[in-house]
Amino acid sequence: MLRSLHHARRSPPASAAPREWYADEAMDLIVNPGPYGQWLSFQLCYGKPWTQNAVMWNAPDSVAHYRVDDGEGDASSNRTPLLAPGGTCDTAALITDFMARAGELDPALRQFVVEKIAQLGRSQLQTGGRGQPG
Repeated sequence: MLRSLHHARRSPPASAAPREWYADEAMDLIVNPGPYGQWLSFQLCYGKPWTQNAVMWNAPDSVAHYRVDDGEGDASSNRTPLLAPGGTCDTAALITDFMARAGELDPALRQFVVEKIAQLGRSQLQTGGRGQPG
């Protein structure tokens, strides 16, 4: 079940609201809230800890899918994970999994994330699996 990680909030610039971070053993949702109850962006990471991917949305309406390169090419390195464009997203399965984990989230945020995942699915169909550029 996705739960708020209050202790993980970073100090934003004085003009910005703090990021909201929710996590469980398989997903992370990081939300950048904006003014008046709107959202500026979110990143939904899923498939952790093995084959991680991310859906990213940025206002006004850019949604894209990324694979997470964990930076661990060999056992002797410990590098920063990076987002790399690529891969397709089984959006129907992701929505089902997200809804099963998101029961404690604000209903408006939960619905917003689902709408953007569905938008990604429509985009993948139109572009042959590439989604929109981030």
